[in-house]
Amino acid sequence: VEVQGQACSALGNLAAFEDCTKLTIASSGGIELIIKAMEMHPGHPDTQERACGALFNIAFPKTNKDIIASAGGISAIVKAMQTHPGDVNIQHHACCALWNLAGDMQNSIHIASEDGIPAIVKGMATHQYHPKL
Repeated sequence: VEVQGQACSALGNLAAFEDCTKLTIASSGGIELIIKAMEMHPGHPDTQERACGALFNIAFPKTNKDIIASAGGISAIVKAMQTHPGDVNIQHHACCALWNLAGDMQNSIHIASEDGIPAIVKGMATHQYHPKL
């Protein structure tokens, strides 16, 4: 499990600055592997946090937003929020990822259909005094 979390962090950090790196991660299957790590380890908060952070960084080019949505990333992010409502770091990174993905109208509709809005509102209410949310 720790390898999956560390790998998500590595991909997320690599994607932090250059669009060409983000596109390389996507074309190499990295997005699907991040989502698979989330699905395989739903009870592991560190993996969920790191994966949400990685998806946030990787999602900046429109093509990557589309890949994340079609690969089940929106569902995985919302599930992480629902599974770990008390973990402010997961809530923070998940909200960042959903914010980035919602920059596309189809993804906004998809987020709403996956109960993303109630998950965001619950995260805000639960952590209303935390500066990250």
